[in-house]
Amino acid sequence: MYDLSVGKFNSNGQALVTWMISPYRYCPMDEEGFGEKEEFEVAVICHIDTKGQLADTPVWKPYTGLRR
Repeated sequence: MYDLSVGKFNSNGQALVTWMISPYRYCPMDEEGFGEKEEFEVAVICHIDTKGQLADTPVWKPYTGLRR
């Protein structure tokens, strides 16, 4: 895991959590093509309650957002 974000808690006392997971440990390719090949990233999304407990089943999906 290399990135974790927690959203604001809603009126139900739950917040959206997103874990970014990269299966590789090397530097991804940059805009100029230096570094290794581009990494395949996965986002794990779930809700937590105010005690930090999972409120639903985590969902895995390919990450399609902005890259670092």
